[in-house]
Amino acid sequence: MEVTQRFLKYVSFDTTSSETSDTVPTTAHQRVLGQYLADELAALGLEGAHLDDKGYVYAVLPATPGCDAPALGLIAHMDTSPAVSGADIHPEIVTYQGGDLPLKKAGSLKVKDFPFLERYIGQELIVTDGTTLLGADDKAGVAEIVTACEYLLAHPEIRHRAVAVCFTPDEEVGKGADHFDPEKFPARVAYTVDGGELGEIEYENFNAAAVTLTVEGVNIHPGSAKNKMKNAILLANQFISLLPAAEAPSHTEGYEGFYHVTDLAGNESQVVLHAIIRDHDLEKFNARKAFVQQLVDYLNARWGQGTFRLEMRDSYYNMKEKIRPHMELIENAKAAMEAVGVESVIVPIRGGTDGARLSWEQDIPCPNLCTGGANYHGVHEFVPVPSMEKMVQVLVELVKEFADEAHLPFDAAGCLAQMRDTVADIRTHCGDDFDFAPVERALEELDKACAGRICFSSDRQAKEAGGRLTRLLCSACDEYHFDNTFAVGLLPGLQLVRGKHRNDLPPQEFLYWRTAFRRQVNRFVSECTSIVQALNSDADSVV
Repeated sequence: MEVTQRFLKYVSFDTTSSETSDTVPTTAHQRVLGQYLADELAALGLEGAHLDDKGYVYAVLPATPGCDAPALGLIAHMDTSPAVSGADIHPEIVTYQGGDLPLKKAGSLKVKDFPFLERYIGQELIVTDGTTLLGADDKAGVAEIVTACEYLLAHPEIRHRAVAVCFTPDEEVGKGADHFDPEKFPARVAYTVDGGELGEIEYENFNAAAVTLTVEGVNIHPGSAKNKMKNAILLANQFISLLPAAEAPSHTEGYEGFYHVTDLAGNESQVVLHAIIRDHDLEKFNARKAFVQQLVDYLNARWGQGTFRLEMRDSYYNMKEKIRPHMELIENAKAAMEAVGVESVIVPIRGGTDGARLSWEQDIPCPNLCTGGANYHGVHEFVPVPSMEKMVQVLVELVKEFADEAHLPFDAAGCLAQMRDTVADIRTHCGDDFDFAPVERALEELDKACAGRICFSSDRQAKEAGGRLTRLLCSACDEYHFDNTFAVGLLPGLQLVRGKHRNDLPPQEFLYWRTAFRRQVNRFVSECTSIVQALNSDADSVV
C-alpha cells in the first residue's frame, strides 16, 4: 500500500485526545485506530505486534540475518489535537497551481498568511475541507513508518538491524510517554517522526511548565458592592496584564521563550486560569517560573493571602542535553536525507514531543524528524504527497545508515591486542635489523588512552577514532593514497619487512626497505598520537 493510501485511511479514524479526561488513553476511540495498526503490522510480518491495555501499539521489524546490533526505534503518535475537531475529516487531494487555495467547505489557504505555500506549486497537496484539522500531526508520521517497514520487508536484500516501532496515544495532551513500556521497546536509541516540513531535523525543544492559577473573589450584590466586592474575573485580568506583552507566542520565534494563557473559566466568585511557560534555555526557563511566582506573591500581598492560589509543574525538558552525546543520530539523519536528495535543516522545536520525555525519563535519546506536513492543529493543515513519499525513502535510508558496521560499538581493546600480537610476530621474522621501538611506545600510549574502555560508545567523535584504528590496523595507505593491502596481513605497512634481513640482501636493497619501513613507522606513530589526543580531549565519549 502506498503511503498516501495509508494516510487517508488513518485520518478516517477520529483519534482526538482530551485535556480533561482522566482515562487511559484519554479517549476510547484512539484504541480503535491502535487495534487497526496492530493488526496491520502483524499482517505485514512484524513480530509481537499488539495494542496494550494503555493504548500503545508495539511491534518489531526483525533484523536481517547476521545483523545483531541493538534495535533502532521509530515512534509516532496516533492522537490529534483537541484544539480543532478531528472527527468526520474529509481530506482532498489537489494539485496546487499557485495563489490562494480555496478549501471545499470553508475558507482558503491564503498566500499572505502562508507565504511558504508557493514552494509547493505543481505538487499534490492533501488539504482539509476547512471545517476540521487534517491529522497529518501525526498520522503522516505513522503512515511513513508503516510504509517504510513494508518496503524493508519486501526487500530482504537491504541489510538492517531490528527496528522497534511504537505508536503512542495522548501525545497532544502531554501524556504520550506516561505509560510507555521500555520492556516492549528493545531500542536504546530512537526517532520520533512528528515534525513539520520536509528536511527538518529537531533535537532541541522547549523546557515546559504548566500553570494553574485559582483566583478567589468576593461576590456582593453590585448594588452594595463598594469597597467589598473582589471580582475574580478582574483579578485574573490583573495577573494577565502583568505578563510581558512582547513575550507571548504571537511575538516570539526560534529560541525565544514565552508565557501563554490557554484558557480561563469562572465568574465573579472564582476563576481558574491555565497557562504554559516555555523556554529553550534552562536558566531562562527557571527565571520565568520564578517571575510567575513573584507576580502571585505581589497580587496576594495587594489583595490578601489566599486570593491567588498557584500550582505549577514541569511538563518536559529540552532533549538537547540527552542528544549531544549521541550526535551520530543527527549525522545519520542528515546522511539519509542527503542520500535521497533532501536538503536537511536543523531547527528548534517550539513545543515538545514524546521524544523529549523518552530522552529524559527512559534514557532513550530520541530526536525528531519531519513528516512533511504544515499548519498543524488547525483547519489550514496540509501535507504534500511528494513530501510523505520522500520521507518513506528517508526512513529506509536511515535504517540502512544504522546497519553500517561503522555505527556499531567498536572493540578498542581487541583491536590493540591484535596490533601488539602482529608487531611481535613481524619482529620474530625480521630480527633486530628494523627498529620497532617507536611503534611499541605508540601502542603503549594508545593503550593508556583506551584503558578500561572496552568499547567506544555511539558518540561520533569516539566512533571516528574507532574507524581510524581500524584503518591503521588494516591498511598501509596515507592521506594521499588508497590501497587494498589487507591481503598481506594486519598492519600491512609494517608487514613489508617480514622475512627481510640485512645479511640476506644487497646493501642498497636493504637501505630501500629500511627507509620504506621508517616511513610506515612514522605514519603509524603520527596517527596513533592523533588518535590519543582526540580521545584524551573527549574522555567522556568512551565507555
